[in-house]
Amino acid sequence: MAYTPPKIFGDLPLELVERIIDVLDARESPSSRALWQEPSSAVTHADIQPLKGLSRTCHSLRSLIVDRLFQTAVLNVDVQLNRKMHLHWKSELCAFQDFLARNKLSHHLQSVVVQFIVQTPTGRKIHLNKGFAGHICSTIMHLHKPETLTVIIPPSLMPYLAPHGYPGPEHDDAWASNTSPHVLTCVRSSESPTMQTDFNLHPHLELWKVHYSSITLNEASSIRTYGSYEYSFKKPLSLFDSRHFQLSIQREWHCWLREFGYIAIFPVALHVHKMFWILRDLHRLEVLSVRFAPTASNTIFSDPPQIGRRHVSKLWLDFRECYWEALEFVRDMSLSHRLKLFRSLDWQNYAGTIKSDVEVFLQEWTFCGDSWSKPTRENETDAGAMSSFD
Repeated sequence: MAYTPPKIFGDLPLELVERIIDVLDARESPSSRALWQEPSSAVTHADIQPLKGLSRTCHSLRSLIVDRLFQTAVLNVDVQLNRKMHLHWKSELCAFQDFLARNKLSHHLQSVVVQFIVQTPTGRKIHLNKGFAGHICSTIMHLHKPETLTVIIPPSLMPYLAPHGYPGPEHDDAWASNTSPHVLTCVRSSESPTMQTDFNLHPHLELWKVHYSSITLNEASSIRTYGSYEYSFKKPLSLFDSRHFQLSIQREWHCWLREFGYIAIFPVALHVHKMFWILRDLHRLEVLSVRFAPTASNTIFSDPPQIGRRHVSKLWLDFRECYWEALEFVRDMSLSHRLKLFRSLDWQNYAGTIKSDVEVFLQEWTFCGDSWSKPTRENETDAGAMSSFD
């Protein structure tokens, strides 16, 4: 009997349908793909949504797809700069939770992206409750326990991510925070025991009490903010200036955090020095990844107004100094603790600029692609494999 091909998608064998779904589901979420780039307003936007379209065709396909379709959920928090903001964000959070409960999606949830959107004229002063952003994130971590939490937040709202806030830029320096949003991604440790915290008494602390295995902080472009001289006496723009963030590293995360990633386009070297000094408390850190310069597709140098108050030559001096700070940190942590892998996402485009610095600090490490690995005791004698960096 001649083979008759199925006329509709639903007539295909279940194994083949599941394989097609696997292929359509192979792409990372937009926030994951954009994590190592300078963030933009489209950081959560997906131009192609094949699974979503397929799930709308029939109930049987939707039942096969729903667990993948809602593995990542996005909560957009529209920040209103008035005294009723606390009521507004609570209503948005309740609507998000009601949607998950009504559609029985909570058990599918693996990753949550919280995006704070503020429509604020430049120079307008912000009056909001301390820690409101951290409270939202803590509530999600407590109720839904996702494996991954990604927070997309404008620099002007960074102080509100910490439980008690921290001094942000002065009103006259509001221009410095008018830049791309920062992105904080935290991955929960699978080795960590379930936290027994009284959420009702301390609802704002859950975000900082969870044990994470990986944290990546993308502070976007720094070149439109303070220069080195201004940075010394102006109010900060970074989460690393939050005392609570520092205490979490020292008290909660030092035994659990295995990977740390940092992205900032031409950050001030003083800031990077401070950051690595704080990170020295991460005794079990094994992997460090960094990016300090724009990608090849970034057109920032062709648009002088984007460079702001900093000179191009000073940008590259800071770039080199940031790598000295990173490489010194890697060398010291590999000798005193467990760090064994360093990844430079700038290597492909700026290898000529940083090659000599890497050779000074990691001369016995093994090079592959854009990463350097510490030689094990068994193959330390063969560690010359990275000498050419080619």
